Amino acid sequence: MAGRCRTLGVSLIGALAVLVAAAGADAAVWKYIGPRVGSAADAPFTALVETIDAECTGTILDASRILTAAHCVYGGAGQLLTPSEVLVAAGTDNYAAPEPPPDWEVRAVGAIRVHPAYNPAIYGLGDVAILQLTRPLTFNGAVGAIGLVGAGPPPAVGSVMRGFGWGIQDSDGTVDRYEHTLSDMTVQPTSTCAKGVAGVFCVQSPTGASCHGDSGGPIVSSAGLLAGSVSYGISSACGANFVNAMVDLSTPAIAQWIGGSDSPPAMPYTDQPATLTPPPLTGGAATCTAPAWTASPTLTTVFVHVADGAVVQEGPSATYAPGPADAGKVLGCRSHAETPGGVADMPAEGTISVQAATLSVRGAKRSASISYTGPEDLPLKLTLKRGGHTAWTKTTAARRVALPSTLHPGRYQLCADAPAAGQFASAQSCTHWRAAKRPKKRKHRG
Repeated sequence: MAGRCRTLGVSLIGALAVLVAAAGADAAVWKYIGPRVGSAADAPFTALVETIDAECTGTILDASRILTAAHCVYGGAGQLLTPSEVLVAAGTDNYAAPEPPPDWEVRAVGAIRVHPAYNPAIYGLGDVAILQLTRPLTFNGAVGAIGLVGAGPPPAVGSVMRGFGWGIQDSDGTVDRYEHTLSDMTVQPTSTCAKGVAGVFCVQSPTGASCHGDSGGPIVSSAGLLAGSVSYGISSACGANFVNAMVDLSTPAIAQWIGGSDSPPAMPYTDQPATLTPPPLTGGAATCTAPAWTASPTLTTVFVHVADGAVVQEGPSATYAPGPADAGKVLGCRSHAETPGGVADMPAEGTISVQAATLSVRGAKRSASISYTGPEDLPLKLTLKRGGHTAWTKTTAARRVALPSTLHPGRYQLCADAPAAGQFASAQSCTHWRAAKRPKKRKHRG
């Protein structure tokens, strides 16, 4: 994965225009490849964030606070920048003009507040920072705040978001100094960009992408509320169908921190995959072993059909026995971790291609014969039932089994059950069997 800051390569000078003009071309904070916004009034809540090391995008929360990405306020050596090394500008959709636009507002930063979960070595986790301005912005048609979604469930997969940013327009580093936007960013499953990381959702657009320099930019819901903040991408290239990761501002640990808490609840995190093992060849269930998580979360195991994501079992149990409905499917699993601060999922790297084994049972006068194409030595369970009650049962690896001669005469249901084993799903075969009448004992005369 590429770095996430577009290096300016100059010392901070007291005017933003000088910083913009001096920007170098070393690519690596995510910016938008997409159409220009219509005017500054189309996104009055966006801001340009310039630092001594990078160029990013910000979102105006109120007249004195700008939300951006935490990684934007860290220097190349991994140290937190000082407030004097950051400037904010708002009020235009075009910094390419030779003269500042009439609504242009430039502000110095008095303080930088970084989410306590942020770790420069971990992509996405707590990747938000708030810039406290030394002087409030003046709101007008080109400068204004945006409302937040508030704490709640993450954006639904399939919902559509709109993003804004000041990024490059080509992965080769081309930048035109206009603000750009994408209105068709569709939320994807977290497995596409954020395995093991809480507080992140994934988006993808068929027409463009967030790219170098858009970090910290707003992701706006269909209701017009701020739902996310650009964090990173899963590839160093940018373009249509490029998957981006956004900090989920509805995550409790993020929402509470934005609201003022310096000690929000911890979010779970892991960088190790779950492990999926098939049922033993002696019969049993598949096991999904959870990785080690931070923050002591409550764990749930989710078994799915990989092709369509259909959940086949979800709960505290880490085992699942593939059944007939799983035959021909690829079975996967994920470990779901939840704390008061947020939720995260880590899928298993392995999968199981479930196969069906042919099973049939036939009853003769005194025995049952079984045909099974699964593991040769797998013990199978034979059962005789009558009227819903079990009259006899036996588990054996034999494929021809003597049936009891002590049962009451009449009609029974004879079933053979094969447990899940290896790649094979469980199976059952049933037939009817009649217990013969026992011969009457003859009386002997004296």
